[in-house]
This record gives sequence, structure tokens and C-alpha cells, in this order.
Amino acid sequence: AICSAIVIPIVANTMGGTNATTGATAGLLIWCGFVGSTGLANKLFAGYLKAWAIESGNHLINFVVFGAIIGAMHA
Repeated sequence: AICSAIVIPIVANTMGGTNATTGATAGLLIWCGFVGSTGLANKLFAGYLKAWAIESGNHLINFVVFGAIIGAMHA
């Protein structure tokens, strides 16, 4: 969580500003690049696509909401 709290504002600033929208978008991009893709590769290899959808959906919501909160705090 500490690493995410540091990285999300950096990514949001790189996108042109820090507010709730750019924070949520940064969270989505970080999820796509790191969490969603690595989890998908592992679950596809094991044959558990439904488990990936549940686990990754949880992480997706967490990253987007966390990014929106961090972005709103830095606005």
C-alpha cells in the first residue's frame, strides 16, 4: 500500500495533473500493467480463468478507488 501511495501520484502527475480522475486512471493503468497481466498469465497456465476474474476484479476496484482517493487528496 505504501508503494502504491507513492507511485500513483507520480503516474498521475505524469498524466498531466493530480485529481480524482487522473488518480483513478493511474490506478487502472498500474493494474493493467502489473496486477492484471501477471495474474492472468498465472491463472491461464493453471486453468483458473474464473478465479482470475474474481481476484483481479477485487484488485482493480482497490487500485481505482485508491487512486481516486490519493488523487483527490493531492488536488
